[in-house]
Amino acid sequence: MVESAAIEDDLWRRDFSVNALALPLSKAARARFTGIVDPTGGLADLEKRTLRVLHARSFHDDPTRVLRAARLAPRLRFSVGRASRSALRSALQLAQEGL
Repeated sequence: MVESAAIEDDLWRRDFSVNALALPLSKAARARFTGIVDPTGGLADLEKRTLRVLHARSFHDDPTRVLRAARLAPRLRFSVGRASRSALRSALQLAQEGL
């Protein structure tokens, strides 16, 4: 179910930190934020060219994120971060075990 939330909360629900960047567009949002909204450290990952999931169970919660990582990393010439690779292996292992 989609629910209304603060922009920071919404951005934390994204797949990767680099996809959790926002620009304030409304007058109210511009009054609250003076630049790019980056609660997850996405700008640093963008600079490092790294895809990083936002929590360890990200691939468990949404398995299509595996496909997005496999598609985006080579297309953008990004690497998948170490913790994200570990989370991916964990999700694949559980899937193989049928859990």
